[in-house]
Amino acid sequence: MHPHLTGNKVEACGPIIEALHECHQSGFWTYYTGGCNDIRRQLDKCLHAERMARSSAHVKEGRQKRKQLEKVWKSNELEEQSR
Repeated sequence: MHPHLTGNKVEACGPIIEALHECHQSGFWTYYTGGCNDIRRQLDKCLHAERMARSSAHVKEGRQKRKQLEKVWKSNELEEQSR
């Protein structure tokens, strides 16, 4: 099951989302017999790649914030020691 298809996901995987929607609208039998499974797998791969890119960006951002915090902590520690 894929997450809600909103925001930047629609931009990144838009053509695949539209193709899956059209496949589902083409009829119950196609949907029921797995005629849309290949398109769904493509969408899953696209969404996974988008999620991994977003996750790695968050990790980088978190590491930068952590480095800044450690600098502040170290400067505070040096100030306390000099008192």
